[in-house]
Amino acid sequence: MLEPVVRDGRPEDLDEVLRLWVQMVEFHADLDPSLRMRTDSEGQEHMRLFLQSCLDSPDSRLFVAEVSGREGLAGFLLAHIRTVSPIALPPAMGYISDICVEEALRRQGIGRALYLAAREWFRERGQSVIRLNVATANPVSQAFWRAMGAVEQMVVLRIELG
Repeated sequence: MLEPVVRDGRPEDLDEVLRLWVQMVEFHADLDPSLRMRTDSEGQEHMRLFLQSCLDSPDSRLFVAEVSGREGLAGFLLAHIRTVSPIALPPAMGYISDICVEEALRRQGIGRALYLAAREWFRERGQSVIRLNVATANPVSQAFWRAMGAVEQMVVLRIELG
């Protein structure tokens, strides 16, 4: 197991985060073509603007992982506090929108370290629930999240309209 250092992301990390994000998006598109996203320069610029808005928001946190002796980021996780509904219990909850670990470094504790940092941030912010989405075509990610304590709550269905 590696001993990653997890820290808050900074503007100067965005190129590396985008590199990992493209890796994640292409991985998912290979699993299920319906999960394709734009990874061209325009798509990456939109994602960069979104990441910058997350860095500027008190309700979002970008966590990045580094491994000693290795150039570049080993992974990232994007966490948010989301208001669900004023009548929901709880009315707000933690949400993990993205997590990616460099392919060559997977299954070495980096994803877990990123998750634990996010979990602590959610607790500090008074959140009692974390929600996230996992592709049905990605059993490795499903197993990871179940190992972190996640349980299935809802099933998302999709209808292609042609």
